Amino acid sequence: MKPSIGRRTFMQGVAVGALSLPAMAAAGRVQAQDAAGSQGGYTYEIVKTEAEWHAQLGDEAFGIMRQRKTERMRSSPLWNEVRDGDYFCKACDLHVYEAKWKVVIDLGWVFFTQNVPDSVLMGIDEANPYGAAGDDGATIALIEAHCRRCGSHFGHLITVKDGEVLHCLNGASLNFVERVA
Repeated sequence: MKPSIGRRTFMQGVAVGALSLPAMAAAGRVQAQDAAGSQGGYTYEIVKTEAEWHAQLGDEAFGIMRQRKTERMRSSPLWNEVRDGDYFCKACDLHVYEAKWKVVIDLGWVFFTQNVPDSVLMGIDEANPYGAAGDDGATIALIEAHCRRCGSHFGHLITVKDGEVLHCLNGASLNFVERVA
């Protein structure tokens, strides 16, 4: 049995694969700002107390979507889902991704090349668990993907070796609905 590592550990460079954390520096060195933890100046359409979110989502999804935790590698059946269908925010049911944009990478998380227009907001991940800092000590910004309607955390944008930016997401933050012909 292969040891399971978290995406955050993977992205720190412990496991080297098709992804490149230094490319995240393309976001620049910026001041951190909160994206999913509070409204941070943006008014979400759906606002609930943390207790209400926890009751709705359960322990795992709450930890990921409201506290920005990361699911274990290959713990979600969605990481290698290949059927045609649509992906929705588990917290508010907003249509956020489509199967035609999904890329299956044998790393154990859900990857997409893009999102449904006006469904996902990007923000600076103030937690910056990767410990990346520039020569001047400034934090290198990591870009978080979160729901435009409720602010729930999905994952991060990452860059693959060929320079393509992918949405690297926690499957536990999504619901999948298969399209039937």
